Amino acid sequence: MAGRRLSPCLRTARQLLGLTQSEVAERARICVQSVKDWEHSSAAVPPARAAMLGRLVRVLEDGGITFRSDGVSLDDKSASP
Repeated sequence: MAGRRLSPCLRTARQLLGLTQSEVAERARICVQSVKDWEHSSAAVPPARAAMLGRLVRVLEDGGITFRSDGVSLDDKSASP
């Protein structure tokens, strides 16, 4: 996602999948507050939180999201979660 901020991409990806912040947090096994923070802040992710962010991204990708340099897209062949 070079040149793009992560926050709007995470929010858009979650919305494309039709998931709430609570639902994606549960699937990624992270707290809802982390999802909220990452969706609304462009601050860097502390190293201790990188694994949690990785789980969030995997949940979104497993749902059919592709992260690109110009944003995100939903694979139209993906089944709904």
